[in-house]
Order: sequence, then C-alpha cells, then structure tokens
Amino acid sequence: IDYRGYGKSEGRSSEAGMYRDAEAAYNFFIKESGLDETALIVYGESLGGVAAIDLASRHPSAALIADSTFSSARDMARKILPIVPSFMISLRLDSVSKIGQVRAPKLFIHSPYDEIVPFRLAKKLYNAASDPKEFLKIDGDHNAGYSLDYQTYHDGIAAFLRKYGLINN
Repeated sequence: IDYRGYGKSEGRSSEAGMYRDAEAAYNFFIKESGLDETALIVYGESLGGVAAIDLASRHPSAALIADSTFSSARDMARKILPIVPSFMISLRLDSVSKIGQVRAPKLFIHSPYDEIVPFRLAKKLYNAASDPKEFLKIDGDHNAGYSLDYQTYHDGIAAFLRKYGLINN
C-alpha cells in the first residue's frame, strides 16, 4: 500500500496517518479475503516495517516479517542528525517498544551494507523481540538487497515460513 503522502496516495504524511492506513489496509484485506486474521503474514520493509510491527502488536497474525526496518525514529535521527538532541525529535516510530507485544513468529531481514538503516538498529529491534524470532542476514544495500542477494533472501523467507507451517513446498 502507499501510505498517505507517499507514492500515488494523496494527503499529508504523518505517523498516526501511517498507522491508520495500515489498519485500513488490514481490515480491507481481512474483509475481502475472508481469511482469519491468524492466517495473515504481516510484512513491512523499511518504514513499512514500522507500520507492520505496530499492526502485528495489536492484531494476531501467522507471522511478521520486518525487512530493513529500524528500532525508532530517535535511533535513526542519531545517525542522520547526530548534532540534534534526541528529545527534539517529535516522531516516535517506536518499534522497539512494540515488538515485544508481537506473539507471532518473527523474521528480521537486514544487510550490514545497508547505507540508510544501520544494521545495529535492526539487531536492536531483533534483541527486543520475544521468541519465536529469527534473523536473516543478507548482502546488498537498503533498496536492492533483496535482488542482489535474491537466493539468500528467497530461501531464508521460504525456510522461515516452512518452519512455522505457513507454506508446504
């Protein structure tokens, strides 16, 4: 989905708006598909991972996959704006405080070569998560790791989903 203010969606982006948009997409999918929410695999990449973690912390799901996602806006701000005190950052995007509420199996995917989201922030998020959880290390940059290291990415996700009985092949 495109959150308000992103892609082809109109409106102004905001943290609360992003969460509302993810909730609306979730509700639409559940209604239209007829699936039970516990059959849904929640996936989010980068900023979308923040929305996915928020959603999975409030709804049961079959699994959560957080791809190239960070721990919080304050942690990211320390990388991007190191001279600005963290208390001046109004955006929270606080996935690290929500991830412990996710009971579904969790897969975290990240590359140590990610030039946008530091690897350590993905590890911080992973470390804050409760079991069951797994970490898949891939190669490549932030926007192309999934294609530059396709085999590791594809096989890692498939193995995770197989392990929890979410796919058969």
